[in-house]
Amino acid sequence: MENKQCSNMNEIVVDYYDYIHSFINKKLKNKEDVDDLTQEVMVKLTEACSKPSEIQNLKAWLFQVARNVIYAYYQSHKLDTESLMEETSFVDHKEESIGTADYIISMINLLPQEYGEPLKWADIEGLPQQQIADKLGIGLSGAKMRIQRARKKLLELFNQCCDIEYDAKGNFVSCSVNNSCESKDQIKLSLENDN
Repeated sequence: MENKQCSNMNEIVVDYYDYIHSFINKKLKNKEDVDDLTQEVMVKLTEACSKPSEIQNLKAWLFQVARNVIYAYYQSHKLDTESLMEETSFVDHKEESIGTADYIISMINLLPQEYGEPLKWADIEGLPQQQIADKLGIGLSGAKMRIQRARKKLLELFNQCCDIEYDAKGNFVSCSVNNSCESKDQIKLSLENDN
């Protein structure tokens, strides 16, 4: 019996790679290790998809595998796993625990490429600004300015499009796309495709 969630592996990897990479990047700072662990999650996905058992919720499954891979990495490098378990975003298995990244990446994708691309490199992938400047073929100050403008444009987009809900500690909980948003259909479509 074919696993329906895995019908198009290339599409799944394209859709989820950035989310998983970003999630792992928040827990590790070594870029090579982040890349390796992201690849490990994708290999585990390929293995799971070759088995007959059904993955019910692909996104939740991928993030759980990423959590497990990070935990194993911390253990093998004798790092403090306690700090991981204290973070609610790490141990909370509900969809809401990964919702922030969904909204941010969906919104970044709505920005013009000249702003969206460097912002994604800086804030999602964690690339150093000098590396971003080199990729863009501009000076460091130009790259810094472009990233700052992109953050400002992203904030404007959030303010225009979202009714943001925060928890008691002031942490982002969710965003409802409001009717005054000119890009609401694109945002909703992007979020639906991610789920």
